[in-house]
Amino acid sequence: MGASTITQQVAKSLIGNEVTLSRKLREAIVARRLEAVFTKQQILEIYLNQIFLGRNSYGVEAASRAYFGKSAADLDLPQMAYLAILPKAPSTYSPVSRRERAIARRGYVLEQMEENGFITVAERATANAAPLVAVPNRGSSSGRPGDYFIEDVRRTLIEKFGEDAEDSRNSVYGGGLWIRTSVNPMMQEAAETAMRDGFQRYEYARPWRGLPAR
Repeated sequence: MGASTITQQVAKSLIGNEVTLSRKLREAIVARRLEAVFTKQQILEIYLNQIFLGRNSYGVEAASRAYFGKSAADLDLPQMAYLAILPKAPSTYSPVSRRERAIARRGYVLEQMEENGFITVAERATANAAPLVAVPNRGSSSGRPGDYFIEDVRRTLIEKFGEDAEDSRNSVYGGGLWIRTSVNPMMQEAAETAMRDGFQRYEYARPWRGLPAR
């Protein structure tokens, strides 16, 4: 994420990744508007619910299920610390192919948590000693249009049919379901491009009117 703040990351997700001076200016304006309307906690929640964390997962809840097969509410400390290292570069800290690097980075997160008073020395030591074990990867990000929609469909199906064979004979990963959605990849890509371009034109044409009144 470089030196960008979380607010800037949220603003960037709304504007796109075009590398131009005008985009950076629009990003700064949108970031200021976000901070004027939302609290820091709300901006963090938006960020955590939409950020890509690897394994075709967007948001902490999806990543929790993708890596550990459970809800984020059920994670233990070392698992939470592992998810915290993923936003910068998920593939760099793969729990399978780059486990040692991931464990070292997880240790840094735990160290920072202890130094800032979120956990005790004993809790840090116990978490550092825990192995990094993830569930099998059931799909990787394709970067295809509509990935967020497909993720939402996956969550809905898991809620309805269960995730594994032990949940239901028609579970998502154990029942051999055949799913047809309304997504048309070509139309979806065109729609996303049109929305992004329209948003950029709107922001470019609209004069800056200062921060909204509280």
